Formats: sequence, C-alpha cells, structure tokens
Amino acid sequence: MDIKRQPPFPDDLVHALGGLTLQYSSLDTQIKLLTWRLINPQIQAIGKIVTASISMTNLLNLFSSLFKLRTREAPLIDRMSAVVQRIDGLSKERNDIIHAIWVGRPAGNTALRGKIASKRRSGLVETASPVHAEDVYSLASRIEEARQDVVELEYLITNASPALRDQ
Repeated sequence: MDIKRQPPFPDDLVHALGGLTLQYSSLDTQIKLLTWRLINPQIQAIGKIVTASISMTNLLNLFSSLFKLRTREAPLIDRMSAVVQRIDGLSKERNDIIHAIWVGRPAGNTALRGKIASKRRSGLVETASPVHAEDVYSLASRIEEARQDVVELEYLITNASPALRDQ
C-alpha cells in the first residue's frame, strides 16, 4: 500500500497564518487590558481572574457592558459599539480560517480550507475554498487596525473618567 503525501503548504501562506495568529492574540490582549482597567484600574489581578478563560464573544460582551457602565457619553459609547461589532465580525472571519480543515494543493500557491458541518435542517454540509496568503495578510491587517481602535478607546475613556487613570 502506497501512502499518499500531502502537497506542501505554500511558505507565504504558513507565514500569513502565523501573522494572523499573532495579530489576533495582540487584539485579544489589548481588549483584556482595557477590560481590566474598566473592572478595577488599581488591581489588575481582579480583571485577569475574570477574563482568564473567556471566549472572544464573552469578552466583547463583558467589555461592552463595563464600558457602558463607566461612561454615559453617547458618542463614546457609539464608537465603542462600532469597534466591538467590527471585532466580532473579524473574530468570525479569523475562526473560519483557523478552525478549518487544511489541505495543501499540488499547484503550490494556495491551500484548500475545508469546513464540515452537520445541521438538523440540512444534514451534512461540506465546503472547500482556496485560500491565498494575501487574503490572510489582509485579515491580519484589519485586525491590527481594530487593535489600534481599542487603544484609542482606552485613551478616550481614560481621559473622560479620571477614576480610570492609574494612581
């Protein structure tokens, strides 16, 4: 019996996936840092305990609720809501890429990303689509822009609420 070897993954795609992973981790950390400040600016350990094992969806829910608790300024809340909505969408895009079945292609410039789902209504659904490094780099770049927006939110809410400043 001959064992088939999987074609190699393109180096630029592997690099792009690594970059995506790092950018997403950086975004997650930035949201947690601000969430810790919103929970208790003097004792970060409390925030660390609260956010230690929390999914991005639940982190965004917690962050959003705390942000609204700490400020009543409608423009600031609107801006935060838009950032949270964008991050939620980016998180779903990232999950579609990271949590997938990957197959190298003999052509060498792409790989196939597969998804298998089983739903009550539709039964088994299998999809596959080619993924190019440029698409992954683009997502990583949009995630970095969202991280910068969280940094700006921290600056704005800290200036709006002196109680959130480090002592």
